[in-house]
Amino acid sequence: MFYFYKYLLFIIINLYLLGIVMHIVMATHDFPPKTGGISSHVYDLSRTMVSMGHEVTVITPDIWANKGKGKIEGLNTIRLHRATAHWPSAMLYIIRASRLINALKVDIVHYHNLLPEALISKLTKHRPRIFTAHESRFLKMAEKRYNHLLLRWLLHHYDFIIAPSQELINTASSLGFPSKRTMFIPNGVDDKKFNPEIDGTRIRRKYKIGNKKLILVPRRLVEKNGVVYLVRAIPEIRKHYKNFKVLIAGDGPERSRIQKEALRLNILQHIIFAGNIDYEEMPFYYAAANIVVLPSLKEATSIAGLEAMACGKPLVGTNVGGIPAIIDNNETGLLVPPRDPHSLAEAVIKLLIDNKLSLFFGRKGRQKAIKEFSWKVIAKRTLEVYKRCI
Repeated sequence: MFYFYKYLLFIIINLYLLGIVMHIVMATHDFPPKTGGISSHVYDLSRTMVSMGHEVTVITPDIWANKGKGKIEGLNTIRLHRATAHWPSAMLYIIRASRLINALKVDIVHYHNLLPEALISKLTKHRPRIFTAHESRFLKMAEKRYNHLLLRWLLHHYDFIIAPSQELINTASSLGFPSKRTMFIPNGVDDKKFNPEIDGTRIRRKYKIGNKKLILVPRRLVEKNGVVYLVRAIPEIRKHYKNFKVLIAGDGPERSRIQKEALRLNILQHIIFAGNIDYEEMPFYYAAANIVVLPSLKEATSIAGLEAMACGKPLVGTNVGGIPAIIDNNETGLLVPPRDPHSLAEAVIKLLIDNKLSLFFGRKGRQKAIKEFSWKVIAKRTLEVYKRCI
């Protein structure tokens, strides 16, 4: 009888470790309706885990939506009050979030922002605590030696670190976090939502693009996204190919600077500043485009790049961060050095002129997106980390 119960306990433990009964909390400051890469990452990863049979609760502030409990595609959402982004309000949010997590029956708590989530993790009793280092802010802070002590202390609160670029993993390791407790897992893409069959005609009509080639830049206008370098490439592109438009899908603090640079170069007529685009609309923008450009200075595994690939679009991207993980040079797109308008121009001109090459890159990119970056693949890899930590 003893051996029977021992065997039964063995089966139960293994079923648990297989993730059949996992309750996962995602703690994040970035969640829809807020836009951006972290927001879409948390949303898509969470709903994929729900579709695989797990219970997921997302804890996030109410800055972008009304506070309270809700359900989105099977996800439990709890939006806690946070009046402002400043620290007095942030401390109250940290206390509320940690108390809530402590009150829940949880198997894994997965944090998606460096601050204030590291402070929430310090106040929670639940282990293991997983952190995904999404942000270029982490890299920027690590560049300054006077930040190292703070960063080491913040990372110390986690049991395991996931990152969507090897650069982020290396940075965490350089700060003393054990490399055996880190893993590179790229961002993912919904290859059904983003696919080559979508019709982009409505977008082309909206912006009066006609038969011009459309270069799409799906980037927030912040310094690290390097959009100004693509703007500086336009005069050279124009010398070799006249019939094109550049559509910038995103907004941010760099907009004024970029517009002034375009005015100085006398190329405003080639650029459409579309502002922030709703996530549900983005598949139609990719469908309308001929080429997608990622001129980033720092980048994880670009979600926008993956979405473009899933839509069968050729990519031009800078050789930084996680971009080389998605662009196989001369196979799914073209890699260029960062901060180099001339190289950007050469790559874009090559694809504007050579339709066969563009189609080849687009087809290969779609295949790669499905095989390596579907959210089901990424969710399985993340669940393996959870099982390893329990």
